[in-house]
Amino acid sequence: EARLNRKKHLIKGLSKISEAIQIYQRIKYLLNERLEIVEENQELSEDETIIRDKEQELYDKCIKSLNATIKLKEEIEFALNQLKEKGIQQEDLRKISDLTQEYEVDLYDVIVDTFKQDDQTKNALIDTLEKIDDIFNQYDNWKEVDLTVF
Repeated sequence: EARLNRKKHLIKGLSKISEAIQIYQRIKYLLNERLEIVEENQELSEDETIIRDKEQELYDKCIKSLNATIKLKEEIEFALNQLKEKGIQQEDLRKISDLTQEYEVDLYDVIVDTFKQDDQTKNALIDTLEKIDDIFNQYDNWKEVDLTVF
């Protein structure tokens, strides 16, 4: 969902990533709690052992996903901070994003049209959006690994 939002509303995309992190943290906590309970029971049936192994596998994948999503958020925030160093505030990005969402137009088109006279700002924004696209592509490549648990 964050990937889809980045084309229309970049800031909402970042908030979706934060929501995903919270979900992964909750899943990690619940799975860890479940695994601790199972560990206390020394005598597991064959079925219980299979379930425990699958839960452990899910827990491990959850941690990897959580770490990758945190890294995604950090890299996007870093890219946005680079914009700030070039004089482009996050509030300005929010306003542009609000307009793109309201009129259902592509963020790139709005940037090119809005900043056609200011090449420096336009190029800084487009470069940052391309970096964010690359960050999402790296994340997607990682997610293509078989994450099947059951």
